[in-house]
Amino acid sequence: MLNLITCTGTFDYERRTHPNRLVVTAKLTNDSTVKKDVPKAPTNVKRVGDNITWYANRAADVIGYRVYRINGDKRVKVVSVAATERKSAVAKKKAGEKFAVVTVNSDGMESEPRYVVE
Repeated sequence: MLNLITCTGTFDYERRTHPNRLVVTAKLTNDSTVKKDVPKAPTNVKRVGDNITWYANRAADVIGYRVYRINGDKRVKVVSVAATERKSAVAKKKAGEKFAVVTVNSDGMESEPRYVVE
């Protein structure tokens, strides 16, 4: 329980108080109990030269994106990009590798990967 007390008016020095008080009581909840959906994957993922670009997911709880380098069964994070940054990353491709981009929400959940179209 949270109680917030705010006072208005001129302080009465004799009574050591304010004439008007407003008390607000609120019950705090833990929003981690709210189940969030897996975010939607970014769209229009492309590669031009060493630049990988994509279109943003506009959901309110998206905090960013991760770009992964994939070689066989091995997946390594290349870079994280904040939702407020340009939707691009620089990654040099080596033989046998491909790249994927995922959306990340505020719970750290990742979308399905979108593989880079070259």
